[in-house]
Amino acid sequence: MPSRKRYHRNRLRRTRRHLSAARMQRLSRAVCLHAIRLPLYRRASSIGAYIPIQNEVDCRLLLDHAHRTGKAIFLPVISVDQQLRMVRFRPGDPLRRGPFGTREPLEGPDRTPARSLPDMILLPLVGFDRRGVRLGYGGGYYDRLLARFRGSARRPWRVGLAYGFQAVPSLVPGPRDVPLDGVVTEHGIHRCGYRDSRGATFTRMRRGG
Repeated sequence: MPSRKRYHRNRLRRTRRHLSAARMQRLSRAVCLHAIRLPLYRRASSIGAYIPIQNEVDCRLLLDHAHRTGKAIFLPVISVDQQLRMVRFRPGDPLRRGPFGTREPLEGPDRTPARSLPDMILLPLVGFDRRGVRLGYGGGYYDRLLARFRGSARRPWRVGLAYGFQAVPSLVPGPRDVPLDGVVTEHGIHRCGYRDSRGATFTRMRRGG
């Protein structure tokens, strides 16, 4: 199925690349407002997120909200050993250019990589299906990070941020793929049916229109 994934990846990246700046910002704002209403987001004391590239959903409105409400924010950094780590970030902190055109926080005495993952991680994506299979860029960085906490009571909620057109009918997960608990688009909250060891489910989250 790699060729099918490649087809979806190329098609969806092309569609996303052709979004106008105005439409991208309008859709991103709607996604962020839905995400802010999530009860699990409101309860989280820490979140992981990203700085958008290539017309990904712009979650900086959400980062500003998280900062104002006292949540600790962590952004991904790809280390020299090609592992993805989450590093503390505050809006306004300097950023450096990372691999693949990403922007990463500078590491320093107060911005060392987190030893555990945030309560919730908001992930960029290229595509997704209703079961929570995530189509990324193909590097597997997030999957390797999240796999270390698979089955753990302390594992974070995994929430994709996407445009509605990034939904595909079905994706075949790879052996190392870690599924999403849910996806937030401009249309609302799409639940993927995960249940954790404490009985909390993504289905308790408010569904948008």
